[in-house]
Amino acid sequence: MKNSTLAILITMGLFGCNANQDSLQQFVLNAESSAEPQKMAARLIQSSEVVLFQESSSQSPFGLPKMATQQSPERGQGCWQPKTRTKQGLELYRISELQVKGIMSKNGKMTGLVMLPNRRVVKVEEGHFLGENNGQIKQITENALIVGETLSDGLGCWYQRQIKLALK
Repeated sequence: MKNSTLAILITMGLFGCNANQDSLQQFVLNAESSAEPQKMAARLIQSSEVVLFQESSSQSPFGLPKMATQQSPERGQGCWQPKTRTKQGLELYRISELQVKGIMSKNGKMTGLVMLPNRRVVKVEEGHFLGENNGQIKQITENALIVGETLSDGLGCWYQRQIKLALK
């Protein structure tokens, strides 16, 4: 009984696929006969001028400009130079890798907790050095560490900038 019902349903399904093919073929013929060709405007390709590369020996593209490389007498002597010292501890990490995780106060003295990339937490105070750019903690506020960094201008002189590491 089940097999005969299944066979009848499959047979009906297959015959249903062939049904109504005439109207589909008729629709395609009607659509093709009523279609009108349309002319599209052709795009004009604009020609461009070819310029040959002329090598010049005036300057290397990888060097600094002549004006920047010329050392004037006051250039190395008149600008501020930082004290040289060996880096240690927190100065081995980039400042962007350090996260302030807490700030504490005891008897009016503020200290901070800084998390290193290896997930270790270190206690810091004003005057401690951190970061690759000779960063020194100048001030600890209720929600941030104020760090003074010393950066080179690439020409022999140095400048300082302040960075605020906010509590996260």
